[in-house]
Amino acid sequence: MANSETLAQKIPNSKLVTIEGAGHVPTMTRPGQVVRAVDGFFS
Repeated sequence: MANSETLAQKIPNSKLVTIEGAGHVPTMTRPGQVVRAVDGFFS
């Protein structure tokens, strides 16, 4: 998590979104939440 926070701080206009219980591959375990986060970023 610390590395993710550091990266988010260094990438301009980025936003770190955490998904509780998603595990290592959130696109497989929580696909709906991932899609909403991505859509929300680009809208």
